[in-house]
Amino acid sequence: MTKDSILAILRQEKDYISGEKISRTIGVSRAAVNAAVKSLRSGRL
Repeated sequence: MTKDSILAILRQEKDYISGEKISRTIGVSRAAVNAAVKSLRSGRL
């Protein structure tokens, strides 16, 4: 769920968005955002 939410936010943004803003938007920790982004980058959806 977190990865899907983050991916949706990243697709909407036209510019840089901080991990802090993403974490506040979806209600998870910045560490969770970081882990999800690392997973997305590695291609493990």
